[in-house]
Amino acid sequence: MSINKILAVEVFREDLYRELPFVKVVANAKSAIPVLKKILVEAKDDKLYLHANDLDLSFTAAIATSKIDVEGK
Repeated sequence: MSINKILAVEVFREDLYRELPFVKVVANAKSAIPVLKKILVEAKDDKLYLHANDLDLSFTAAIATSKIDVEGK
């Protein structure tokens, strides 16, 4: 898996803004473990997935896309 991979995805802003606050609650910026401050973004199967984990709780939001040019994480 490449960290610097570029995804090409089109989503409606309203759909992204609706799901992002839920993911941000789990990806707490105050965590002592740096990886838990991040949100994993994945594009596949005509959906944009936002994954977050804080060791106690895991959350994934799936957002319908209008177009995916490059799939990946």
